Amino acid sequence: MTDLIGVLDFFAWRIFGENTKTRVYGHHFPYTEPSIEVEVLYKGKRWLEILGAGMVHPEVIKNAGYDPKKYRGWAFG
Repeated sequence: MTDLIGVLDFFAWRIFGENTKTRVYGHHFPYTEPSIEVEVLYKGKRWLEILGAGMVHPEVIKNAGYDPKKYRGWAFG
């Protein structure tokens, strides 16, 4: 999960600028566990949600025909 958050921070910095502040908090999405939402501090005044993300739920991996003990995945958008 920390790798995913690092990648999303990098994404936000590339899109909104290197000095962009981000925050991440827990959320619920049915296909990810754990799930998060990511926000950026827009123009230094208000928090703007830019995406939801999380680790692909093991059942999703299993239903795709893969072993969830061997494979993991990220989902974001």
